[in-house]
Amino acid sequence: MEVRAVLPHQREAVARYFSSLIAAVGTPGFESSLLHFTRQTIGCDHVTAFAHSPLTPPRVLLAANSGAQPLARLMAKKYLSSYWQMDPANCIDLRQMRLSSTVAVRLSSDEIAHDDYHFDCYASADLVDRFSIIRAQDDEVVRLNFYRRSAIGKFRPTDTRSFDSSAEMLLALILKHNEILNPGSPPPARETVPTGARLQLPRRESEVCMYIARGLSSRAIADKLGISVNTVLTYRKRIYTRLGISSQNELLRLML
Repeated sequence: MEVRAVLPHQREAVARYFSSLIAAVGTPGFESSLLHFTRQTIGCDHVTAFAHSPLTPPRVLLAANSGAQPLARLMAKKYLSSYWQMDPANCIDLRQMRLSSTVAVRLSSDEIAHDDYHFDCYASADLVDRFSIIRAQDDEVVRLNFYRRSAIGKFRPTDTRSFDSSAEMLLALILKHNEILNPGSPPPARETVPTGARLQLPRRESEVCMYIARGLSSRAIADKLGISVNTVLTYRKRIYTRLGISSQNELLRLML
């Protein structure tokens, strides 16, 4: 996996395509405009966007692809329900890495070791490479994913760097589009009590809950707490038993 800071520069190769994209914000034509934008600027036609925070479970902001079948949205839902914790991009701590608040991440399909994850989120749609822009703002993290199919081939450095001067604007447009379409879903108020503590769990289990809410994998939680992955899995099992639940989605709903 390649991770680099996104730094503004003078290249404006994508700027001329923004006018139609801006005009479509908040309308049914936004997704098709975004698809046209990605085809013209980065050579892909499969795009997804997600947002999550310590107080909210990950959610789909946008999922679009060319063709009649809504493959991108179906795959995005499957990804959230089954593979979110396995994604290496969700382990990136922007503050700890001391990078820019916006980073670019490359993740090739051959870096996905889990067979089901690889098939459901890559091979089933003939996707071979993913380029992501990740933005941290306050407590929310937003990630925009661009995928390429095998017929086009993997991204080159020149492909991805062309987005550096426009990455934050593109993320802002997607957030604004989502806000217009979902006016009844304001951002949650900040929480002063740790999420796990509200569930009246022991301290260590409460910490594990907090990191689960942030979307961290078991490996990332183990690294944060200085314990083994098996110990994290044991805590997770105890939490599920204590709360009478059987899945991460149920746990995230209880945390709200």
